Amino acid sequence: MDILEEGFLEKLKDLEDISSYKGKILDYFYQMKRINEYSQDLVQFGFLIYSFEKGGILRTEGVERILCCKSEDLNNDIENMYKYVHPEDLDIVQQSSQLTLNGQEYDIDFRIITSEGMVKYISAKSKVILNDKNEPKVAIGVFQDISKYRIIEKNLKAIGDGLAQAQRVAGVGSWKYSVKEDRFYGSEEIFRIFNVEVMKFNHSFQGILSYIHPEDRGKFLEIMNEYVQGKPSYSEYRIVQPNGTVKYVISRGEPVFDSEHQITAIIGTIQDITEAKELHDAVKKKQEEIERIHRLYEVLVARSNDVFEIIEPDSTIKFISSAVERVLGHKRQERIGKKLYDFYKGEEREKLKKLVKMALKNPGQEYKETIIFKNDYSKKMYLEASLRNLIEEPSIDGIIISFRDITNRITMEKELYYLSNYDDLTGLPNNVHYKRVLEKKCQDAEKSRKKFALMNLEITGLKDIDYSLGYEVGNKIIIEIVERLKTYLKEDAFLSRYSDEQFTIILDKIECYNDFEIKAAEIVKLLSKPFSVEEYEFEISANIGISIYPDDAQDVNTLKKNTKIALLRSKKEGRNNYKFYFAGLDVQAYKELLIINDLHHAVSRGQLRTYYQPIVQLSNGTILAAEALVRWQHPDWGLIPPNEFIPIAEETGIIIQIGKWMLEEVCRNYKQWLSEGFPPIKVSINFSSVQFFEKDFVENIINTINKYELNPHFLIVEITESIFMDKMDKAIADIKALQEFGVQIALDDFGTGFSSLAYLNSFNIDILKLDASFIKRIMIDETSKVITKSIINMARDLKLKIVAEGIEDREQLECLKEFSCHTGQGYIFSKPLPLERFNEILSTGKCELKD
Repeated sequence: MDILEEGFLEKLKDLEDISSYKGKILDYFYQMKRINEYSQDLVQFGFLIYSFEKGGILRTEGVERILCCKSEDLNNDIENMYKYVHPEDLDIVQQSSQLTLNGQEYDIDFRIITSEGMVKYISAKSKVILNDKNEPKVAIGVFQDISKYRIIEKNLKAIGDGLAQAQRVAGVGSWKYSVKEDRFYGSEEIFRIFNVEVMKFNHSFQGILSYIHPEDRGKFLEIMNEYVQGKPSYSEYRIVQPNGTVKYVISRGEPVFDSEHQITAIIGTIQDITEAKELHDAVKKKQEEIERIHRLYEVLVARSNDVFEIIEPDSTIKFISSAVERVLGHKRQERIGKKLYDFYKGEEREKLKKLVKMALKNPGQEYKETIIFKNDYSKKMYLEASLRNLIEEPSIDGIIISFRDITNRITMEKELYYLSNYDDLTGLPNNVHYKRVLEKKCQDAEKSRKKFALMNLEITGLKDIDYSLGYEVGNKIIIEIVERLKTYLKEDAFLSRYSDEQFTIILDKIECYNDFEIKAAEIVKLLSKPFSVEEYEFEISANIGISIYPDDAQDVNTLKKNTKIALLRSKKEGRNNYKFYFAGLDVQAYKELLIINDLHHAVSRGQLRTYYQPIVQLSNGTILAAEALVRWQHPDWGLIPPNEFIPIAEETGIIIQIGKWMLEEVCRNYKQWLSEGFPPIKVSINFSSVQFFEKDFVENIINTINKYELNPHFLIVEITESIFMDKMDKAIADIKALQEFGVQIALDDFGTGFSSLAYLNSFNIDILKLDASFIKRIMIDETSKVITKSIINMARDLKLKIVAEGIEDREQLECLKEFSCHTGQGYIFSKPLPLERFNEILSTGKCELKD
């Protein structure tokens, strides 16, 4: 009987006497022990046996080998074993030992540190053996060194993580399709490309097909058919992610066969090429655009009227466009290889040399200059030369020059300059040129500390001649006046025609007051002599106002103003007169006296004018209404603004007469607009608090509107809070009566008074007009912006209409639109206009934005 034969121990049980087998039995256990030791060494395991009865470890085997220690180091003491446990894992080992002492089993992994300092991974399990009473008798703990497997596991994980990362970086995922299972398996990157969670991914063939772009499913089925036929395949198609995003992918794959050459699976990769595809398409599109621009450039250069040249730094021409024949009259071969400077002379050559020098010094910068060129036929041409140094640009490698024929433009500019700076009839400098010369004279005089005199010469009597005999006769007299003046003044003075009947004279060759006076007296005498035109003889009169720089003024505006004042005084004192300005004259008092005297007759003499400023819808410029404004066309002072005569009119009570005239004029104009089919806009009129004190104020308004048979809804009465300062009860009653009649009430200059909000609460106002002072500062002052926005919001909440006044630029306009302000007026749409000009824009129904 072989001791290593299977069932050796079972056969011994059947023998009555085993004494003869003693040696074999000992040999059996000896061999079993050696096999056990070999096994422990092969699989790196050991065990210990714990006795519950003795309360300690009975024996250990193989543990010392794992711990790299001796038996006496352990001495069957569990505490000695704890010394080798990794500090971070000691708690779990001690807890597991406690489970064993409680008769429970454990299965744990932990680390140890051997006596040689090596860290090992240990897998430990326990088994509790019970006695006949079902009580724990012994516990066996088995320990296996699994360090090798952990290292392999880590390496595999690292390899797997590296592969997954590599796939993410490359946008490549690997896949396998099991034909038998009809199941698709994919790497982590596959699911990222499809943008689907693993658990939600449809792994079947039909599921995969559902992710393919509908237009590419036929292509996908074709490559799958190639796989089934045993061929590897490659294709590009699109997939559609669950969120609708389309991705471009490249799929590569090949079939897998079993031993019978049957296809069991298909393996392959999918690469996300969306970015590359989009970049390729963008590059292709850009290349097409470049080619299109290149073709367009070739056409433009060939057909352009600009001459393009490329020159070397020494001005040698190495390229010239074909336009040179058409523009300059030279053939290309006549210029290529020659110096640019050879074709220009004198000052023009020096201009070009300077341009080339600057271009060489500052590469990339563009320099321009106007050059005069004379061709072979001595034709003078103005060329705009533009140079840029592109020597560093490989495709150019030189200085590029373009010549553009601007002869017509220069000629037109000269003509326009003459038209805008000289009087067409007399050839004298006009008002524009005069102002520029006067500014220069003031600057020069300030530096040289010299005096000069400014004279305003006004001719009286020309209008009567124009009306009776026609403008042609009047023009001949003006020409004769100019001839007399030019002959007398010669080169000693600057003479300009300021307006139809006014001339200005600047005398800067003399500095003596007496000489200035002699000149003025002689000019008056010269022009007082009769003028003969055709068979007629005419007498005219001349008045001159004189102001001296710097005695009477140190700036242009003051000098002009003082000269005008002197002219007015001269006219007041009679014809053919001259007057010097003197500082002792209280001009403002003098002017106010004239205004007070003349204002009484302004209405009766037809000197008042009605101007209209459009009130528009801010979003599109549609004219919704207009504000009627009064102006005074004074025969001596010209157009007087309302701030100069309205306060005087209010103080004197003349404002009532002006107000009645204004309402009549507006009603007459409005009636005419309706008859001509103009849009039925509203019109607002400013009424003074003085007018509200008039006993029949409301009745006058009602009667005037009824007189012209107009619907009262067209009228808006603008008031300020000053009307509430006195006789508040009458003001409230008048407002109520007007609103009952159909007239709307607007509170003007809202936000500037101390009580505006209080009046809103007390009176029934229809419209708020937001004061221009807020609009002016809305883009530079945060407080004004906040107040403006708050007023607009408040008006909306109170169901009030709001009109923004004084809108001057686009930034203010856009800010108001952002604040939901829908209506406004200001210079960006139109300044106040006389009736004829307002009719022109009213006929269109809209205002265009002004720069």
